[in-house]
Amino acid sequence: MRIIYIFTFSILLCVACLFLLSESEQDEVAQPKVVQTEKEGQIGYRTDNSQAAEGYAATGSKVISISELQQQYDDYYTLALELLHRARAGDGNSQFALANLLVFCQVNVLADNFELLTFAQNNIDILLSQGISDNEAELLHTSITDLKKCEQFRNTDLKFFDDNNFTNEQMLERTTYWVKKAFENNVPDAAFYLFGLHLSEVINLSEAELKKATMMIRGNIAHPTFSALMSLQHLSSYENSSAVMWALSQEPGFLRSNEGWAFKSNLAVLDCIKVRVFVSSDTRPDYDCAENVQRYGVWLRPELIPEVEAEVERIKQAWSKGDYAGAGFEALVPFLENAPSVTE
Repeated sequence: MRIIYIFTFSILLCVACLFLLSESEQDEVAQPKVVQTEKEGQIGYRTDNSQAAEGYAATGSKVISISELQQQYDDYYTLALELLHRARAGDGNSQFALANLLVFCQVNVLADNFELLTFAQNNIDILLSQGISDNEAELLHTSITDLKKCEQFRNTDLKFFDDNNFTNEQMLERTTYWVKKAFENNVPDAAFYLFGLHLSEVINLSEAELKKATMMIRGNIAHPTFSALMSLQHLSSYENSSAVMWALSQEPGFLRSNEGWAFKSNLAVLDCIKVRVFVSSDTRPDYDCAENVQRYGVWLRPELIPEVEAEVERIKQAWSKGDYAGAGFEALVPFLENAPSVTE
């Protein structure tokens, strides 16, 4: 049981890095009525959607995309409230986005990343004075800024962010609830997410759900989004699969463009910079920490880079031919018969 929970947390942590960006035009949603509530010393909010769903369905006006919506808010808590409104109005993209945004912020709170944030803020002048690159300084600043957007989720009761009153600890249940809603609304990345958990025996899809997910994956596997790729990365037979998937996302033409939006808070760059600034010069990294973290998602040790890059190239070649077993995803093969290749 402990192994299952550890594995599940790992999956959620990967998926928490991103949410879906819709390229399609969506109907306009009336602004939700936000009501402040207090419960057991905690401050929360609930939304009154009695008229929201009707307004969502009735209007034919354009609305901004999720990525544009994100730019309107200074904190992710308020963004989550807006996504909740749109999710309850039946928008699949918002349902998937909400699931991943809630996981992202809750994982960062549970992982005590705010302690790292405090360290970075208290030592930012020192770090900047020690010759870190402009790229490193920019990524560090962006990571701190974006992570602070989750601050309102601390000590917050999340029950009102779903319709089943899941406790804060029921992160998998809350996430799966909204992902399944998105899946019912035919969001492809939701199919990848549920399919990955099903093959890992974390959840059990019905025969009908598995058939639908399989068909959706077949139609999107040749050019997956980053979200889809990370939902499957734990099925790879390669040890450093997460770093490989991140590197693949940087390869031109491999992923479907403009479909996924990754959260920029990656405090792995801080670990690298700390070594550069606070340890003896003979052990300092001789490469740009930001470039390393941006490509691999983690601070990858230099001696592992040639091996990871060789794996990236091997997967690219196999994937382009539809050879998913050759790409290290043997578990997918029984479900991907007649799936198209990149060259088709």
